[in-house]
Amino acid sequence: MLKVPFRPGNYIAFLLGIVLTFIVFSCDMTFRKAIIPVKDFPANSINKQGYLLDFSEEFNGKNLDTTKWLPEYFPHSVSAESQGFKAKYYFSNGCLNLYIDKTTKPYFPESAYDDFKVCGIQTFEKNNLHPGAGTKNVTNVHAFKGYSTLFGYFEMRAKLPNCGGGGHSSWWMIGCQDDADSNDLNFKQCAEIDIIEPLFSNSNNSYPKVHPWYDDSIIEWAQIVNNYGNPGNEYHIYSIDWTQSGMKFYYDNKLIATTTNSPQYKMCMILSLYTANNMWSGIDNMIYPKTFSIDYIRVYKSINPN
Repeated sequence: MLKVPFRPGNYIAFLLGIVLTFIVFSCDMTFRKAIIPVKDFPANSINKQGYLLDFSEEFNGKNLDTTKWLPEYFPHSVSAESQGFKAKYYFSNGCLNLYIDKTTKPYFPESAYDDFKVCGIQTFEKNNLHPGAGTKNVTNVHAFKGYSTLFGYFEMRAKLPNCGGGGHSSWWMIGCQDDADSNDLNFKQCAEIDIIEPLFSNSNNSYPKVHPWYDDSIIEWAQIVNNYGNPGNEYHIYSIDWTQSGMKFYYDNKLIATTTNSPQYKMCMILSLYTANNMWSGIDNMIYPKTFSIDYIRVYKSINPN
């Protein structure tokens, strides 16, 4: 064996080589991590085995289909104006992008909620659409009947706002109050289903919920989930299977929550996002725009409903 005589210079050079190798390797790993591509979950086929398509909005055009969507969001409080707020949106790459920017006006100006901003569209509107907790309803609202239905499999592929701070986005349903008189606060067909209602500060928790409001057949329910991936940078699929016996919630086609709650009346859909300063959603960080991007929404009916 060849013996190399020990010299201090050789030892120092050896240690320096190890340090440089470690630095280069660390930088390379950091670079590799930085360029990992976004892992969008692929769109499902529009054909779903065992189901028939009942509603489809692919958002492939350049304009919102106003036979399906009312491009306004109506406040439902005695302190609010009886006019809807026009939604801000644009289309890109076959997606609808709802957004709130610096010019978006407060939802309830000159009130305790003067920092609350909203952007939303909905498939149905009538006087007394939904009450909110303990409030009266807006009057003089023009009826709009784009789409409402009883039971079904609802599916959306979307990318959530990636802005942080206080506020949340939502894809939700609410009863259409076929039994309600325009001046009656005791109507029953008013439960709310939040298919997703994630906070800007935690988009991995899609936070499925049910609010009974005045429907005494429904109980308050919410589920905290921890979805994988980065929903603020990636497109993922959110779904609910609403049947007569209950509801199942899905993320990328995998079951994440179940409840026996099941409103027994037609409901409509609303897409919306909100900024706020409160204990639940946090403090608005004033980063704009806040954008909710929706690739498609589909509703299916089971061929063999239970």
